[in-house]
Order: sequence, then structure tokens, then C-alpha cells
Amino acid sequence: MTVGILLAAGLGSRLRPLTDDRPKCLMDLGGETLLARLVRQLVEGGVEHLVVATGYEAPRVEAALARPPVPVTFAHCPDYATTQNSVSLLRALDRCPPGDVVKLDGDLVVPDALLSLALTAAGSCVLVDDRAPPREEAMMVRCEGDRAVAFGKGLDPRACRGESLGIERFCAADRAVLHAVLREAVGGGVTDRYYEDLYDVAIRRGVALVARSIQAAEWTEVDDHADLARARALVRAGL
Repeated sequence: MTVGILLAAGLGSRLRPLTDDRPKCLMDLGGETLLARLVRQLVEGGVEHLVVATGYEAPRVEAALARPPVPVTFAHCPDYATTQNSVSLLRALDRCPPGDVVKLDGDLVVPDALLSLALTAAGSCVLVDDRAPPREEAMMVRCEGDRAVAFGKGLDPRACRGESLGIERFCAADRAVLHAVLREAVGGGVTDRYYEDLYDVAIRRGVALVARSIQAAEWTEVDDHADLARARALVRAGL
């Protein structure tokens, strides 16, 4: 079974006042919210169970998925305001049924074909935008051959292949390694790390993440008002 993990716990503070009473994943893109679009795409791509990490305005997320097309498990993160997304990912993995997982940030707008790169992968992978040198503020990916070997916002862009989209697939064995790494970190009081920081640890423990290029596909994350306008424009254009 393939399980889809959606991380939707954050405050979305850069989208205020739109997020004063709702999480970012419930922003409307033109008849469909970010959350509804991602759920639809995952289910159409073959995902059989969803795990949604919630935090800010969690009841609204749960209400939005009151009639899900596949079973949904909610993994609430009460400490979302003071911890990083590695904690959200741990909470989600704690609630996951067995199987491979495809993990997405809950603020992504991507075409079906791009998401399919992760949904149909034979093993563990990370989607990388390598169309241009990565932005310095991006979550960069350094590779050796086709393998991702390091993630970080502080890496040298000249040594990196591109920018991580926030979409990864972990086969069941690699998922177990990542889960153990996250449990050790958070259980030891390390709650201020991005999940990519822990991917580095998992890679050193044998997880092999193939970097899959998105080629010319358009996509965006939605962090602020300019991003939301771009996302809506992409949807109107048929993304």
C-alpha cells in the first residue's frame, strides 16, 4: 500500500490576514483549496490512505476532510507553533499504516505529471527542481551522481543540483530508518530542525534517495501573497 503524508500544521503567518482564521492549506485556488487539490491528486495517483499532520486551526482541516475519498488519519501537533516540521513528520509517521509513503508539504501546487514522478517511483526518491541554480534561500540538494547526499539552506548553491520541492517517496525499509532517526532526534529534545536536516542523518544510515528531476514542469509553494497569486494563475492556466 502507498500512504500519502500531507504536512499541514503551520501558521501561514506570511499570508495574514487570509490565515487569521484558517490554515494555509485551505486557501482557495479558484474553486478548490490547496488541500482538496493535493488530496484529489494523491488519490487519483493511487494513494490508498492519507495521514494529515495538523496544528494551526486543526478542526477546520478535519472538517474539510469529513468525507474523504480514502481513509484519513489525522496526526495532531499541539506544539506546532514552537517546533519545526520534523516534529510534524514524526507525528505523521507515528500514525501511518504499513507501506511506502509519499510525503508532501501541504502548500504545494504541482501538475499531476510531476507528482506522478514520486507516486510511480520504484524506490525512495526526492523531487528536485534543477532547471536553474537554486536560490540561496531555497532548500538545496547536493548530489553525487543521481543520489541526494545532503540537504540544506546553507549549502553552496554552486555545489548543488537544485532545489527540493518538498515531495519525497520512502520505501518501507527506508521509511523505518527515517522514523527511527526522527524519534531519536525529537525524543532527545531536538525539535527545531527541518525534516531535511534529519534526511541527512538517514542518508548516512543507508537510505538511498534518488534525485528525480522535474524537467520543465511548473510548480510553486505558497508561502506568501505573491506565491498565492502565482498559484492561482497556474491553476487558471491549466496546471
